[in-house]
Amino acid sequence: ASLTAAGQPEANPLEQYEFNERASQIRRTLETEISDEQRTVFELHHLESVPIAEIARALEKSEDSVKSNLYRTRKLLLTR
Repeated sequence: ASLTAAGQPEANPLEQYEFNERASQIRRTLETEISDEQRTVFELHHLESVPIAEIARALEKSEDSVKSNLYRTRKLLLTR
């Protein structure tokens, strides 16, 4: 089996297809089924690795509010 530059096994075509389908499904959910605030919080935390405390300060929300938004978004994504 071939390895990627990171030393990981290269995905076979079926695995790559399934990954791409799941990524498309997540993008659709993020674009259509959650609030703008939930999307912003999710993208900042999970895609840009911004800490919860920093997101809370930037959005003028409590850390608990940010955590709640993340929880609801992850829960929704897991059901899709």
